[in-house]
Order: sequence, then C-alpha cells, then structure tokens
Amino acid sequence: MFCVCLPQDVGANDGKNYAINFPLHDGMDDDSFRAIFRPVIGKIMEVYQPGAVVLQCGADSLTGDRLGCFNLSIKGHADCVEYVKGFGIPTLVLGGGGYTLRNVPRCWTYETAVLLGVDVKDALPYNDYFEYYGPDYRLHMPVSNMENANKPEYLDNVKVQIFDILKQVEPVPGVTVQTGSSLETPADLKAPEQDEDKLNPDARQMGKQMVSFMCFAFLKCDQVHLHPQFNFMLNWPIPFLSPVGAFRHGEERTPR
Repeated sequence: MFCVCLPQDVGANDGKNYAINFPLHDGMDDDSFRAIFRPVIGKIMEVYQPGAVVLQCGADSLTGDRLGCFNLSIKGHADCVEYVKGFGIPTLVLGGGGYTLRNVPRCWTYETAVLLGVDVKDALPYNDYFEYYGPDYRLHMPVSNMENANKPEYLDNVKVQIFDILKQVEPVPGVTVQTGSSLETPADLKAPEQDEDKLNPDARQMGKQMVSFMCFAFLKCDQVHLHPQFNFMLNWPIPFLSPVGAFRHGEERTPR
C-alpha cells in the first residue's frame, strides 16, 4: 500500500510487513514515478500473490493540482493503471483526491478508456461542460516546469528499503505472478482447495488476500488532506468511473 507514511511503517502484529509505503518529495514526474511504481508493484505482486486488487486513482498527483505537489501528466498517471491491468487479476478501480476540477474528469475518463481498451481523441467533444476545459479544449494538458525534488539516489535508496522489507514476507506458494513486460498471469488463478473445517479461523489464509494500492495520493509527510467526492464527467460515449458509481453517456451530472 502506498500512502503518506515512511518505509519503516510496515504494520504491526499479524499485519507486520503488510503495509508498504514510499514517501516522495515535490515535483514527481512521469519518468521517475514509472521507475519506482513498476518495480515496487511488480515485487509486491510477486510476494503477496493477491487474488484481487483495489486500485485507488487519486488525481491530486496531476500537474497543476491546487493542493497536490506532483507533476504527473494524465498519460503518466494512467501508465500505472495500464501496468496493474496487465497482471490479469480481478481489479476494482476507484477514484480519490483531486482538487483542480477540470483535470479530475480528464484523468478518470482517460483511465476508463485505458481499462476498456478504447482510444479516445485528444480534442474534447462538445458537451454541457465544454467551457470548463478552455482555452485548449483538450483531454491532455502539458506538465509544468517545476523542479523534481526526487533525486535518483533518494528513490533508489527507498526502493532498497522496500525490497528488504518484502524479503521478510513469507512467499505465497503456488503459481508465480509474472512481473515482466510480458504478463501472462491467468485471470482465474485460484488457491489450492482446502478443507475449511480443518482451518484455524484465527490464522491468515494466504492466497485469498486482497492488495490495495493507494497509488496516486502521494503528498509530503507533513500534509494530510481530506478528499472530497467529485461527481463530474466529460460527455464521453463510454462508461465513466466516479467515486460514487459508474454512469453512462447521456446521464446528467453536475459538480457537487
């Protein structure tokens, strides 16, 4: 799990080493984020062997967010969604933070298209909220020139700490989840059959766990913000995921 904590915050008691945190500094860009997200999430998938994933796609890490301090493009943000999707494991995708209202629906619309394997044009279709997206009226927006305070040495150091923590987790027996560029994990991966009457109800049953990635709500460690629920969409002819449910083209929605 990624959140506003330190690498040493690994959980306690039976949950020890089941919390994985990667603190980041201001200005995180696409290349640096990809360089940590893919190897760390790949190792997490290899070690935990989850049967399902909850992927929270908070948009406050996008460039230009009013409260966030990162510099990700929408494509860089969605690269994480594409990577997790590639494991072929049942995945529940949620919204989250995001405080520049015109950019949140841009992000979640594009990521819904990524999940569905649908290509969407950069030029926005005319809709009831078209004026929100001027002056360019485009799906994608340029990133800023802010400095990336996440130096490669720092990121490599934290990755080493996280991999050391993951070494302490007992590997899950069974089929290995492929974590390379070519992913062939079966979507219907199941744990071996067990006699449930003989199982200890107080013991953790490995292979049935669910992993939650709070992937995009990275903030500095001294910042904690509540995430309001936005219910706002671009008028795309594809389903759009919002924090309060999914709705389709033609349904009227207004910002809260």
